[in-house]
Amino acid sequence: MPEPTAPSRSTAARGGLTMGDTTRRVVVLGASGLVGSAVAARYARHAVDLRLVSRRVPPTPPSGAARVSALTGDLTDPVFAARAVDGADLVFHLVCHRLPGGSWQVGEDDPVAEAVNTGTVRSVAAALARRADRAPDRPLPTVVLAGSSTQPEDPGAPGTTPYDRHKSRAEGLLARAEAAGELRAVTLRLSTVYGPAAPPTRDHGVVSAMVRRALAGEALTVWGDGSVPRDPLHVADAARAFEAAGERPAALRGLRPVVGSGRPVRLDALFSRVSRTVAEVTGRPPVPVVRVPPPEGASAADATHAPADPGPFAGASGWSPRIGLAEGLRDTVLGLWPESAPA
Repeated sequence: MPEPTAPSRSTAARGGLTMGDTTRRVVVLGASGLVGSAVAARYARHAVDLRLVSRRVPPTPPSGAARVSALTGDLTDPVFAARAVDGADLVFHLVCHRLPGGSWQVGEDDPVAEAVNTGTVRSVAAALARRADRAPDRPLPTVVLAGSSTQPEDPGAPGTTPYDRHKSRAEGLLARAEAAGELRAVTLRLSTVYGPAAPPTRDHGVVSAMVRRALAGEALTVWGDGSVPRDPLHVADAARAFEAAGERPAALRGLRPVVGSGRPVRLDALFSRVSRTVAEVTGRPPVPVVRVPPPEGASAADATHAPADPGPFAGASGWSPRIGLAEGLRDTVLGLWPESAPA
């Protein structure tokens, strides 16, 4: 399989991220995604060996102290997954299976979704467990998993979506590997992440979808009465949260924190703010927000709200959200507006 490699960059080590004479290896799985590319950009600043892994060649992060390489391939292949995390000290698992259009709603019996969302974690944990030659003075590798704020403690709980079950099973795999002394594990259960995405990354999620619709002059549709809350978290804040988790895994031991802004907003109000922000940026009239019945096949999770209290994670890690909704929406619109602007 093809293995394009980004140009390596090496500078004098700084930032306190080396152990003795050995530079720490940080691996970002899903580095071409919205969150993955943002995490890669943050770690490019540090004096680490930074390996970016994805199906597509990931965006090149800004120059920094890191030595950067890229590896492309299929992480559902256990052999490739083992190669991807070979020698890793810190692994960010930011991979997920999405349907065309960015939806995380997958079918009950979708083998590809299970292989990506759960199987890749199984392969990564097995590969790290086989590293019996690890130096005794070198800490166990840490895996930081992107979870979902809607996933239950019990994957078999009624009303749980397949995606949330996959994430819960993945979390359980890492917990068992940690109990066996094979690695350290942290899960960040994310709320609604949004923000602009640099090419070749494609944005995903309800906020970006509505921004694109508004830029195209289309009405924004909200299901039912629009009263369901969501907790929008800007991708830059999400990336900082993963960085904080990667640097302080011991402080998060035993926690499975939900990470969000802590400022939920109703979907109808959120879509109205999207419409107004697009109008402010483009100088066009705001598009209408229209209430419609939920489509056939909508899941119960679409009508529920999982509170995202950032307090426990903030207290343990020192992280806190910095980007408010007004600033974040404008940032997202400005990021997507040039490619959507009329010729």
